Amino acid sequence: MPLTLTPASRRSAAVSAALSLTMLLGACSAANTPGADSAAGDAATPPESSEKVAGVSHVHALDLDETTGFVHVATHTGLLLAPMPHDGETVSAAMPLGDWRGDAMGFVRVGDRLYVSGHPAHDEDAPPVIGLRASDLTGDEWTTIGLDGEVDFHALTAGGTSKAEILIAGLDSVSGRVLVSPNDGEGWQEGATLAARSLAFDDDAATLFATSARGLLASTDRGRTFSPVVDAPSLVLLASSPVGATTFLMAGVDIDGALHLSTDGLTWEAAGELPFLPEAIAVGEQGALAIADTREVAHSVDRGANWNTIVRF
Repeated sequence: MPLTLTPASRRSAAVSAALSLTMLLGACSAANTPGADSAAGDAATPPESSEKVAGVSHVHALDLDETTGFVHVATHTGLLLAPMPHDGETVSAAMPLGDWRGDAMGFVRVGDRLYVSGHPAHDEDAPPVIGLRASDLTGDEWTTIGLDGEVDFHALTAGGTSKAEILIAGLDSVSGRVLVSPNDGEGWQEGATLAARSLAFDDDAATLFATSARGLLASTDRGRTFSPVVDAPSLVLLASSPVGATTFLMAGVDIDGALHLSTDGLTWEAAGELPFLPEAIAVGEQGALAIADTREVAHSVDRGANWNTIVRF
């Protein structure tokens, strides 16, 4: 059934969203955290695991994979995977993806490849920040791409018109800088120092957008400099269609907990209230939207007009 936002929850959303940018910049720091591609079909069935999700304390990122029909949720204790129902009524349970239980602060999917950044699991003998790691869709084995012990991306995004022209951008909580890689994370270009929450590319990755206390910012030089987007809403969360999407769309959540949509990141259209204040937002390959908090994932196929709960933690 479609979800509704009560007046009380709307007021709570406005206050929480206004504070969320500051809170996230200091959350899940290294100080409180211890010590091969595959075909898309590898994720066509839920993971075989008897491990239950004991509770989700933080949701850092969300991915809506409409190609395989799965939802990825990046949390404080690893990645979760859930099948995506299509009947508007079924609610799925999320299961851990793979065996890694680290703090997935930054997460992005590019086709059948997953990228994660953050902090190691409690049982890992690793530096307090893990740089960038990659895996296929099974999440069974993670390979360190680079920046191990140097970088903790609290936001990750990818963009481009083809797999040969993909840019990966991240916001490093250690240095506060934006970093952009044109070669699958093997090399990085250092950009501006930025107090931001979310990053997203436009359709051809010509412009990189960031949400900040100064408002929505845009960079046309791969993150080296940023300028305010005139007349843009005061967005806190930001997401764009994944690489290879059939329909490109950008979605943002403002400080009042309302949804906004754009096709270029420069001109925005108000799309109404959300059913709850999300901690993460995602856009699918075919234009569907998803939002998540520590209780559930909600899904919309009509540009935010109606929402259904599809995953419950």
